[in-house]
Amino acid sequence: MLDIAIDFARSVGYSRIVLDSSKTLRAARALYLKNGFVDIPKYNDNYRADVFMERKSPLDEGRLLDFCIIIYMRLLHYVINLI
Repeated sequence: MLDIAIDFARSVGYSRIVLDSSKTLRAARALYLKNGFVDIPKYNDNYRADVFMERKSPLDEGRLLDFCIIIYMRLLHYVINLI
């Protein structure tokens, strides 16, 4: 699922992907880190989130578009249980 989102963002020319999550979702954070995401400052007011990350696309560096993925806890729990 994450690979599909990354591929989509690249295919439409987005230069970065941002996401927010929770510290309690350790497996999700490990997955994001493994796929090139890094911690960034808080960028929204999602009261459920305490982790904010981004992944820049080296192929699309310099473009102005952003691709935002906001993943809510229920969806993350579902995905993690599939892994």
